[in-house]
Amino acid sequence: MDFVYDKYLNDLFGSENFGEPHSKEQRKQDKNKQGESTKGGKNRQGKDGTKHWLEEEYLPRLQCSKPKYTLSSETLKTFCPENVDESRLCELFPPGSVFVKLNFELDKPYTSKSDKALCVTEVTQKRKGYKFVDNPIVRDTLTDCPMVRPSTWKGNLRFAAQKVIEEDLGADTVNQQMIVNRLFGSESIRGRLYFFPTFFPNSTEQYVITPLSRETRTPKRGPIPIEIVPPGTKGTLYLLYFPYPKGHDYTEKQVVEDIEFLAKAVKEMLYTYGFSAKKTSGFGTAKKLPLDNGCRIIPDKYHDCFRILWGTDSDDGRREEA
Repeated sequence: MDFVYDKYLNDLFGSENFGEPHSKEQRKQDKNKQGESTKGGKNRQGKDGTKHWLEEEYLPRLQCSKPKYTLSSETLKTFCPENVDESRLCELFPPGSVFVKLNFELDKPYTSKSDKALCVTEVTQKRKGYKFVDNPIVRDTLTDCPMVRPSTWKGNLRFAAQKVIEEDLGADTVNQQMIVNRLFGSESIRGRLYFFPTFFPNSTEQYVITPLSRETRTPKRGPIPIEIVPPGTKGTLYLLYFPYPKGHDYTEKQVVEDIEFLAKAVKEMLYTYGFSAKKTSGFGTAKKLPLDNGCRIIPDKYHDCFRILWGTDSDDGRREEA
């Protein structure tokens, strides 16, 4: 399987970016060599077997298996719907479609759980080298850039939507639950809301957490290192509301109800509950959006629905007086 994967990368990117694929005989020789060098936990030079394997076998192979280029932040925007205007939205999508672009800045660290147990990143100091990262963050496979998956956005936004229903006891709970099903879907129907990835092109940092015992409030076990995106990092949330399937009871009023409820859910997700792993510890919240941060709501007639995201203190006072 490794040979097929290496052959695919070699054909896709060229041998100048990726090493030559290992043949079956070469892999067998490497395996025998690794077994001899790590026998008894020590190799012939007296070094630790695991360290020797990482330095002599794993890191050279990793170095030739990664692309020798990096994508800029401008290039990453090609993976997201950056250039969307009202005329293009009306041309490609049916009436009632709404596009939302929200630029945010992290107030607390963001982290996520990758499928990999260990990540190796290259560092440049006085001399080039590598560092090993425990509990790495989710990264894009092609660009190796930290990212928020569309499924992560959907899960956290739906969680915030359910919290809106629980806290808004005076509203019509049944109607709000129908709105949630229309936005996110159910077992028998597809949701009207579509999500896109968010990339963090800046470098990540190491963070250490120490679990505490609930009874004694003392460290329950040793510190756990995790990889995070630090506070102050900027990102963009893209949402597309596509009113399909409409159903038998579809009306234009449903679009307004859905967008107004969506704005409430987005506010709770960004400012209160967060969209990160370990959000119960305060991870993954964003700073309050300023008025001039480049957010776009298309068509413009739905812009007032999202005013609660960047309303000023004076606006809040007027609403309380009313």
